[in-house]
Amino acid sequence: MSLAELQALEAAHAIPTYVRNPVEFVRGEGCRLWDSEGHEYLDFLAGISVLNVGHCHPRVVQA
Repeated sequence: MSLAELQALEAAHAIPTYVRNPVEFVRGEGCRLWDSEGHEYLDFLAGISVLNVGHCHPRVVQA
């Protein structure tokens, strides 16, 4: 699914409570995320499921 398709679905079904950045994260490792264009980001807003181990922790993936 392309970024444009994701944005169209979000516009049709999500409540517009805040402005969203046009970014599609395709990879995460530790506290870093990468988008579909190869840009790297620090994840300062990680959700509960990645709060204590980060994205894609090897021991979690292996489990």
